[in-house]
Amino acid sequence: MPLGLEPLPRPEAQRALAVRLGPDENFNDMPWVGRSVIEITIGLSHRYFEMFDGGKTLFPMNPFDDYIAQLRTNRTIPLQALEFGLGQGLLPAHPAGVSGAQKALMSAGYTVKDCAVEIGASVIHAATEEWALRKADYFGRIRMRGVADHVVLEDVPK
Repeated sequence: MPLGLEPLPRPEAQRALAVRLGPDENFNDMPWVGRSVIEITIGLSHRYFEMFDGGKTLFPMNPFDDYIAQLRTNRTIPLQALEFGLGQGLLPAHPAGVSGAQKALMSAGYTVKDCAVEIGASVIHAATEEWALRKADYFGRIRMRGVADHVVLEDVPK
């Protein structure tokens, strides 16, 4: 499932891609998945580091980085985010619904609470300015693709 163009800089720079799997599916068991063994030497590591400007082209700064880091380190998940993720199918369904998912997360050391993440006006302003600089290029790369449903009809006697 290609994610397509992404308005935030990091996924766009990395050309993000996702594959949706069912609960019993294993990515490694897919017939089209292959494995290549590569050796990363210090020289290759330095070459790629320089090629991607010290990682900046793959991991560009994002006005939301501090918030993302905070969410990762404090192990607190807003209940609204959990409900939204489950409701939209972005998170795997739990047999006991939201309350079951909440209990499972809490048993794994997370706190799930009714709290919205508030983002400061300066961060919103910085993101708006960044978008203003990048949006012309972003919209200029959107293309329409032809799509057709394929229907196989049984042979009909003449």
